[in-house]
Amino acid sequence: MKINLNKTIKVKLTDFGKSVLYASIASIYEDCPDRTYAHKHTQDYYNMKINTDDDGFQEFSIHEFCNIFGGDMIMGSKPVIEGNDIFIEDKEPA
Repeated sequence: MKINLNKTIKVKLTDFGKSVLYASIASIYEDCPDRTYAHKHTQDYYNMKINTDDDGFQEFSIHEFCNIFGGDMIMGSKPVIEGNDIFIEDKEPA
């Protein structure tokens, strides 16, 4: 099986996963030297990422999901997604 890292996945974040996501978004803002630029784009990204669909799923590209949650997905840690389930969308990335 071949999977492109730009492929969209859907997950249901746990409360811990949501805290990891919020911390990641905050670090984007903190790491950017241009606060005006950072504020606008961090807010846009935040609004996009906190929204869930009607079933409670959030969408990420595979590489984005790995970047945000990879450091917190180790044996014995709290789960970041419900049931450790990742759903791969059939649609191709734009």
